[in-house]
Amino acid sequence: MKKVLFVVLFVCLLLPLGLSACKKEPNEIRFKTLSINDDNTAYLKVDYAVDSFSFADEVKVSGKATFTVSTDENGLDPFEGHIAPLAEGDNVLYVFQEVGDEVTGYVITIHRRYMCEVTFATDGGSAVDTQNVEEDSFATMPNAPQKDGYSFNGWDYDFSQAITTDTTVNAIWEINHYSITYHLNGGQNHADNPTDYTIEQEISFEYPTNSDKKLVFAGWYDNANFEGQNIEGLSGAFGEKNLYAKWERKTVLVLESIAGQSSALENTLIDDEYNVEVVNLKTGADIPQNVDELKRYHQIILNNVANKDLVSYDASLAPNGNTNQNLPKDFDKMLKEYVEIHGGGLLTVGGNDENGEQYSYVREDMQGSTYQDMLPVQTVDYSQPAAIMFIIDVSASMFVAVYNNTCYYDLTTAQASIALDSLTEKDYVGMTYLDSDLTGTSANEPALPLTTLKKKDRILVAFNNFEYENPHFTLVEAVETASKALIEKTDVEKRHIVLITEELPDPTNDAYKEKIKYYNENNGITFSVMGLGVQKNSDKYNSMAQIASVGKGNMINVTLDDFAQNRNCVQEEFNSDVVKKVIHKTFAPKFTNMNSPLANGVNLAPDSSDLINTTLNGFYGSELKNRAEAILIGDYDVPIYAQWQYGKGRVASFMCDLNGNWSTEFMSSTDGKKFISNLTEWLMSAIK
Repeated sequence: MKKVLFVVLFVCLLLPLGLSACKKEPNEIRFKTLSINDDNTAYLKVDYAVDSFSFADEVKVSGKATFTVSTDENGLDPFEGHIAPLAEGDNVLYVFQEVGDEVTGYVITIHRRYMCEVTFATDGGSAVDTQNVEEDSFATMPNAPQKDGYSFNGWDYDFSQAITTDTTVNAIWEINHYSITYHLNGGQNHADNPTDYTIEQEISFEYPTNSDKKLVFAGWYDNANFEGQNIEGLSGAFGEKNLYAKWERKTVLVLESIAGQSSALENTLIDDEYNVEVVNLKTGADIPQNVDELKRYHQIILNNVANKDLVSYDASLAPNGNTNQNLPKDFDKMLKEYVEIHGGGLLTVGGNDENGEQYSYVREDMQGSTYQDMLPVQTVDYSQPAAIMFIIDVSASMFVAVYNNTCYYDLTTAQASIALDSLTEKDYVGMTYLDSDLTGTSANEPALPLTTLKKKDRILVAFNNFEYENPHFTLVEAVETASKALIEKTDVEKRHIVLITEELPDPTNDAYKEKIKYYNENNGITFSVMGLGVQKNSDKYNSMAQIASVGKGNMINVTLDDFAQNRNCVQEEFNSDVVKKVIHKTFAPKFTNMNSPLANGVNLAPDSSDLINTTLNGFYGSELKNRAEAILIGDYDVPIYAQWQYGKGRVASFMCDLNGNWSTEFMSSTDGKKFISNLTEWLMSAIK
């Protein structure tokens, strides 16, 4: 026992001399790398690749101290081997130092760096790969993305800044402006068509115009060969654009009723550089079936087409309806919509049938129809202005002869009064008296001078009130007086005399026959005789018929039965060919307005200020409607060519044929063709 104490004492005595083995170690743990704060906490960042932390390597244990590591603040479930697994981010660990019963706790936070995702948002541009960047490291700036219609202008992130969390980096774009170059090929661009654009704009291109009215715009194309689809606009487009305007010849559809009658018109239009299609309404298979098909044409011409040709076939209407099964129902109404609603152009042209009879513009056929409604003229049973002189027998026998208590004079003048309704306001009526009892001459003034039907009341007074003081003539004097009055009336086409008597005075006297013959041959005055109560084939009748024949007129025999049946023989005379039949003759159409575009380039006849330097040989009668304009007229101001605005479109009517019958010279002349060219251009629709 003494020996042991000695050794200890010896060792202790040696400690002051520098022998540390004799110094006692403290009971504690120490952290090698962690910096412990005053509150026994520490914070440490480690790389993402570090997935565990060994406190066995970090902690140095002295003396009797021990320690445990746990994620529980009470030290439950300590880590075996003092190795703690690490998740991304902050890992809060509790380290407990134990020395006997004394326990000292430390809160150690080990931050395992995140692996951050750096996403590049290109807003519709080309994709950029996502980068995985460790926290506190730096993302790499990628190559510039591409985006149609935009220029890349960088990223909204400073790549010199470290990444600390998941980050979205946005591309910055600047919109591009691209030029549009128009190749107009002779046209004029629309003012609203833009010269540049961006990808974000939606553009509808307007149609250009062309000074050549025979051309129609057929679309914008992206190539000079006009291949592929035409371009109506841009949406979501980019890049410099070149647009090429395509022009086509306007197309005229000629609808005819009689095959071959359109050849002259077709050739004229082709020479004028239009595309022309001719279809026969009665036999053709290519008749447009709806309004959209009609809108393919910039003008439609109805060449010698009757209203019945436009009416779909109906067995109950036959032969008044078209027999062509290819004609669609309500074709006339389709034409109306084509013009009125869609702005189409329509020209109607007259003509005869194969037998030379009038076919189009027939009043009975047109009356009340959709076709008639569209025309700028009203079709009528035309008669040329006429001047008619009555020579009325006022000798005693006309007042002695009585039927049903009424003398012959009153019966015939009553008929004449009623018959005036068969004439028009452009006609004239006069009257002179024949007195077979006279032997000498009287004054040479008629009882009623030629008076316009506009003053019908004055004429009726003269007919119904015989005045004895008015001049009476012998038949020779009456023919002379009536003829001279008719010759002085220059604004009429027909000049006609009607002799009303119950007995021809001095039938063997050839003097009045010579007068009648002279005025007929030299002045075109016709002469009819109305015999009252004359037995047919009697000497009276034959004498009267002879002078009517000399005067190229009618012999009208009025019997007592005619009076009994109220048959108006005067009215029948007014409606006869002698008065009503239109005498066609060669004439030069006259312009009503030389400032009209239809007169451009049309030469006038020598020494004329308004007559075209070509002729027509006939026309179909019509009256101008209100608001319509007659550009060409014939004698007595009859419309030859009339036009008007009909809704959005235009309609014109040529009151002659254009197939070379009445229009042979017109269709072959330079000025006739120029007029057709002008009217075609005026009528051309705005349909695209």
